[in-house]
Amino acid sequence: MTDKYSFYPGDKEYPKPVAEKERPEVTPPTRDILAKYRCEQVNTTKIDGNLTSNSQQKFQYYVQVSPAQKTAKVKLEDHYYNMNPPVLNKVFDFITKTESIRQDVSFSYGQNGKIVRILNKEEQAEKWRAFKNSREFQTEFIESMRDNNEKALEEIIKSGDRQFSLSYDSEEEYRRELFYSILFDWQLTSNDNTSVQQEDFLFRSILLPEVIVPMDFRCDILKEESDITKLRKVGSAKPNDELLEDIIKKYDQYYKPQIKYSFTEYKLEFRQTYEIDTVTRLVTDAKLIWVESIKDNVESFCQFTLRKL
Repeated sequence: MTDKYSFYPGDKEYPKPVAEKERPEVTPPTRDILAKYRCEQVNTTKIDGNLTSNSQQKFQYYVQVSPAQKTAKVKLEDHYYNMNPPVLNKVFDFITKTESIRQDVSFSYGQNGKIVRILNKEEQAEKWRAFKNSREFQTEFIESMRDNNEKALEEIIKSGDRQFSLSYDSEEEYRRELFYSILFDWQLTSNDNTSVQQEDFLFRSILLPEVIVPMDFRCDILKEESDITKLRKVGSAKPNDELLEDIIKKYDQYYKPQIKYSFTEYKLEFRQTYEIDTVTRLVTDAKLIWVESIKDNVESFCQFTLRKL
């Protein structure tokens, strides 16, 4: 198997998947499962080979999964961030306060392991209403917006009102977030790793506004032991001619005036290697990388690691 994702360090330890075979159905635990996770996310953007922005975030989550009811609770306990340019830190001073509301969540999940319905929307909405009327809301970022851009501040508040409204489709947002997409997936309820190939996934471009890219995925079992299964999930873009024309148009609009070089090749690649506990079905360790690029011209890179404490 040719490893075209050579940017992923250490992944060649298991270069070939194990042979497919019939596997027994998963018997979910009857008791609740409690766990804590620590995660780290690093994002970088390069334009013409030059680093233009980078960020590091660290998270600690408390998780309670109830397999018998197919429900779960997640609470963000700690969040560290360091942004470059540093001015973004003031923005995140505010964002992390709203995240403490959003990331205190209860939900149900389906037979495919994915989030189906948020169960505590009313509680989240009440916390948001209390927060936006509290002294804690008045961060340096918010005060700056009030002094310099009152209209933008109104939009921030409206955006929060919309995000925490009972009618808002927050389920899709959670499903797309890296932590939830790793933990709440097929392996939570099933042994069928081939189910990934039947799923449709639309990637919202980081580099190109309003560009949606369909992707193909596959998941291979790399190693099976009595208590741990090691897996690799791989995804790549499948743009059609119409989408490629839109990508080129957006590149010419947003990047060519600065870089001067013409469009080269659009690349979008995803790789995730992870381990699951075969008894609890929880992920115990994961490393994930997203890379979106216009080859040699502009690149968005994301690395996310997760470990169970």
